Amino acid sequence: MSLKELKQKSDFTFINQTDFPFTEIILLNAKSLNSWSTKDVNKNETNLLSIVCEKGKQESLEKLKTTFSKIRKFLNWQFIEED
Repeated sequence: MSLKELKQKSDFTFINQTDFPFTEIILLNAKSLNSWSTKDVNKNETNLLSIVCEKGKQESLEKLKTTFSKIRKFLNWQFIEED
């Protein structure tokens, strides 16, 4: 899967393109949803995406939701939102 909104920063991290709202996604292999670290990475297995993003303008929020929804559908995963 390729998304024009994101670019790969490292083996496990993706960030926003210049014209897209601030986003950082880290691919993780977490032992627990309630207890994970950005160091919980595994080249062969990912079970959690840590997403940090801008929550500013409504227009940005809609762009983010659309992109994250594409990822969710591709992976057949569910959203778990944290504050």
